Amino acid sequence: MHYKNIFPSVHLESADIPKDGSILIRVTNVEQTWVEGDKNAKQSKALITFEGPEWLPKNTWIAPVTVCRCIAAMFGDDTDGWIGKRVCVSSQVVDAFGDKVPAVRPVGSPDITAKSLRVTVPKGRGKAYVTLERTPEPGAADKANSDARRELAERLRSEVAQGAEESYVRAACEESGLCSPEFVEKLVGKLFPKGEEVTQ
Repeated sequence: MHYKNIFPSVHLESADIPKDGSILIRVTNVEQTWVEGDKNAKQSKALITFEGPEWLPKNTWIAPVTVCRCIAAMFGDDTDGWIGKRVCVSSQVVDAFGDKVPAVRPVGSPDITAKSLRVTVPKGRGKAYVTLERTPEPGAADKANSDARRELAERLRSEVAQGAEESYVRAACEESGLCSPEFVEKLVGKLFPKGEEVTQ
């Protein structure tokens, strides 16, 4: 458990995002809010309301100008155009108040058409560049693996017809890294219906 979860915020924060991972949210509303900043000064931020994963109990995100510039680069300057759009966010270490702290930052979206976008954002008295990517649709990796397993099964079926043995099929499945034990047993059962013993 991240220590910040002992003192939870009502808004999305870096501790809510899986380590070395990201989450996909869908924007439902954007409005202005004011928060206490450095030296107790009030700062204007964007309050983004969103729909997120079922396991995430939060649905608001206090977003600074850097985040807004990134979202604007993807979906336009008018916040009305952000409504309904999906944003993939991760936890990143950023400079804030003279320190390095983790923060929620956009990494891209499956809703952009460009493969990647380069955005200029403020950094101290200078500027920095952020690259946003077109992220895969949810489930795309699972579909790709399923398609790859199907292609593997077809290839092995052809090779078994030419004399390949059960041990070869099992080794090919293991080397592919695509097959669960259940998938292997089901495939072997189809390719060797008489249940020949595995060749050593």
